[in-house]
Amino acid sequence: MTCAYALPSRSSCSPSTTARASFSTHSARAGGGGAHVEPARSAENPVGVKSGPEVTPWDVLELPATLNPEKSPGRLTFIVRMGTGRISEILTVIVRTIRDAKVPVVWLCDPMPENTFSTPGGIKTRSLPVIFQEIEQLVEMVAGHGGWPGGLHLETTPDLVIERTSLLPGEDVIEFCDYRSACDPRLNADQAVMAVETFLAAHATIRKE
Repeated sequence: MTCAYALPSRSSCSPSTTARASFSTHSARAGGGGAHVEPARSAENPVGVKSGPEVTPWDVLELPATLNPEKSPGRLTFIVRMGTGRISEILTVIVRTIRDAKVPVVWLCDPMPENTFSTPGGIKTRSLPVIFQEIEQLVEMVAGHGGWPGGLHLETTPDLVIERTSLLPGEDVIEFCDYRSACDPRLNADQAVMAVETFLAAHATIRKE
């Protein structure tokens, strides 16, 4: 996604405005700073900011000040990817910081990257129960501290692969009968539906409270 900014496709949106957009992407991505942020700042596209376990309250104030100084709704999405072991100790402060600064942010849960582990046979995988747990944690914490959990960021495939396990890390993991990914393990369609259902069930709970 970052490479898309380098393409010579940014131009004025119309002759009557100085606003600029990157036509090689819709919603762009920005990392922790530097080269990731500057191209996003100069374009009017919506921006997704990856927020991992290393993010600090200072980061979440500095990035909106750079990327959305006008505090325009819909401009910023925070893609939270902290892992079940860290999210509870980090995210509450982050959400409160954004709330108190009155910065409009959409919160997405990316329960994949920080919940990766390797089987005894060296196969990279992720545990479905752990993925679902992080989804539930994010919805509860974001909604409980003045934010709005807006959705999920998932790595999926329509193919009938088996690259994730239903077991927890540390438990015996069977050999995968259809593991095709050359990079990260993905959710197949049925597993992706289960993740969405977990999110919707958690969302329904906060609406009732």
